[in-house]
Amino acid sequence: MVDVPVLFDDPWTRETLLRFRDRHQDPDATDLEYAARINGFEDVQRFISALSGAPYIVTMIGFVPGLPFCYQLVSPDRQIEVPKYVRPRTDTPERAFGFGGAFAVIYPVRGAGGYQLFGLAPAPVFDLSQTLPDFADSIVFPKPGDVLRYRAIDQTEFDQVRTEVERGTFRYRIREFEFKPAEFLADPDAVIDFVEREQPAGAGSDPANVVDLGYPIGSIQVPGGDEPIVLLNDAVTGGGYATIATVISADRDIFGQAKTGDRVRFVSVDLETALAARSQRRERLERLRATLTP
Repeated sequence: MVDVPVLFDDPWTRETLLRFRDRHQDPDATDLEYAARINGFEDVQRFISALSGAPYIVTMIGFVPGLPFCYQLVSPDRQIEVPKYVRPRTDTPERAFGFGGAFAVIYPVRGAGGYQLFGLAPAPVFDLSQTLPDFADSIVFPKPGDVLRYRAIDQTEFDQVRTEVERGTFRYRIREFEFKPAEFLADPDAVIDFVEREQPAGAGSDPANVVDLGYPIGSIQVPGGDEPIVLLNDAVTGGGYATIATVISADRDIFGQAKTGDRVRFVSVDLETALAARSQRRERLERLRATLTP
């Protein structure tokens, strides 16, 4: 499953759609307002929650390079459907999140289009220069059969992702799982269980991030979800990486003497064991101090 952030009701697609109200079914409403109303939602926010509340499967790529046609994995009675514009627009922003019929798309390039405009993705689905790591093997990132989660984000996260894209460091968050069509048809709601939790406000888009907090000495963290690190006495005192465990105080001196290439194994202990080890270490240090005192 691929996490695809989307800023819904963004200023760029809103500016575009307002220029083409004479081609729309409801000139007095935005595309989101119109779609929410005809699908029976009380307001736009509930409609956005439905759009982002269940994943989509990529059914095909086209009609321009990199445009993924995605069908939401929900039961038929919950399927969102909207008509295309009465007449197509002559302009659509690059990376616009659109919806037509029962299909969601992200426009890979700027151009004409007729799907309802709901938002803008900060990350591309098409990279001709293959600058970003996810495009190393292909100029198109999604493939037919991929499962995408269009996750609603705020302006702050949108700007953060855009910065990562411009630096060439952005990577989509991906979680492997086996999608079985027969199981989905038997229970469409079961696939929603695979949707990842949303990051708390201020934590950014990386699942290894949390809202900034103070670090205990000996913190074990896994930045980016790749390799663990241990923060010892000379480390920073706070930051935004999730702390999954802490090296007990009795072992930190030993850990600090480890050399590059040494193998380390983390063994889980309870609080009682950690406190007992700390007491034993203090006793050893007191005996050593007494021995060395003239």
